[in-house]
Amino acid sequence: MNFVTRELSTRIACGQSPARSSHEGGAVIGWRLILEAAAITGLAVALAAGLARWPARTALVATAGAFAVVVAWRAVGNEASLNEDFVHLISVADCGCLIAGALVPGVMAARVSLATWRRALPVVIGGLVGFVINVVIL
Repeated sequence: MNFVTRELSTRIACGQSPARSSHEGGAVIGWRLILEAAAITGLAVALAAGLARWPARTALVATAGAFAVVVAWRAVGNEASLNEDFVHLISVADCGCLIAGALVPGVMAARVSLATWRRALPVVIGGLVGFVINVVIL
């Protein structure tokens, strides 16, 4: 068993996320994983906005915004040491991704003149996917 495999096995056995590494201030999430989680969140917002028939420009802003806010929030989480799990595999930074994934889609939803469920779908999907994907891969 090599060092990486042993390290991942130890983290999982101790109830830690395998994607988190430690430094002096606490757990730090790698940038590649942050970008992947943000991209998946943005893609989910884009698909939901398409399904809800949002105007293309509004959907694009919501998608890019969800991506950017998740990346920014995770950077804050790394700097402020918010990545330590307070419940098994869930950290404050993970919970913040619920808001980060829904924030810009929520702002953009206010600008769309559609049925309530069509306005809400990308917001709800952005928040839920933002949270779940950050718990799963980060």
